[in-house]
Amino acid sequence: MLGLLGIVAMSAHLCVTRALKLADAATAAPLQYALLPWAMLLGWLAFGDVPAAAMLVAAAIIVLVGLVPAWPARRPAARRTSA
Repeated sequence: MLGLLGIVAMSAHLCVTRALKLADAATAAPLQYALLPWAMLLGWLAFGDVPAAAMLVAAAIIVLVGLVPAWPARRPAARRTSA
């Protein structure tokens, strides 16, 4: 199981590295926040760990703080120049 975990983790890191090579960090980095719901789901399924309300609020704050700087990078160029 530990060997399989190592292979899966190495593959995931290689995929993240490849994504950051092909796209700019402002585009690829926010996708890392998809790990939070998966970690909560797997923690609940594997260990019966039910997320507390404070943890959900903290996770939401972390995601918002990470996505806010990426938001202007996704606006069309026409909207930015018209202001």
